[in-house]
Amino acid sequence: MTAVNTPPVVSRREWLTAIDTLRAREKAHTREGDAIAAARRRLPMTEVDPSTPLVTGTGAVPLIDVFEGRTQLFVLSKTSTRGTSTRIPTTRRPNASRPTSPGSLSAGAT
Repeated sequence: MTAVNTPPVVSRREWLTAIDTLRAREKAHTREGDAIAAARRRLPMTEVDPSTPLVTGTGAVPLIDVFEGRTQLFVLSKTSTRGTSTRIPTTRRPNASRPTSPGSLSAGAT
């Protein structure tokens, strides 16, 4: 880049070569992102105690109460004001072959 922070002016042929190189890198980046997302979806799950307390704006609530009868719950992770990361499990719909009692909820970490 020049002193005024603009890229150099080049011929059409040089530009096409540069854009082709960049597109190849972008495609590789996209493929890697897709592979990472697929690996995340394949992460193993673990049981979560349904009585695990979740801290809300109104106080602690047992995890099972947050479901309100639903089989799925989407929860975003939040960083506390003290700078320590708090990991909150996100739950997934149990498989048909698994029991669906409150004590057997499956969860994966985000």
